[in-house]
Amino acid sequence: MIVYQSTQSQFLKDSEENAIEDIVAESFHKKVGRSVPEAEFRAWRHSLMQMMGVLADDDLPDNMGVGIEFGIPYSNKCKRSSHPSHKYAKQLVAKAVKINTRL
Repeated sequence: MIVYQSTQSQFLKDSEENAIEDIVAESFHKKVGRSVPEAEFRAWRHSLMQMMGVLADDDLPDNMGVGIEFGIPYSNKCKRSSHPSHKYAKQLVAKAVKINTRL
């Protein structure tokens, strides 16, 4: 289930305005019909700020697509960092690398 889809530049803008987690939570609520528990919302905030750090790279094109999805197929096959603060960012980076190597 995709809960956010935009460009790298818009994701960074949404993140810098501290709105990204609210945008994701609103989309999640519309699609699932329930609100996100506060602890999960805080976890999203932390993870999305980590992704902001990953995507704030001048070598990446501004118009590069960025998506946030729940229930990603085959996510159990992705490499993950062992450090708790890197869990989500590294998982998504691993997915991007895996996808790019197949192109």
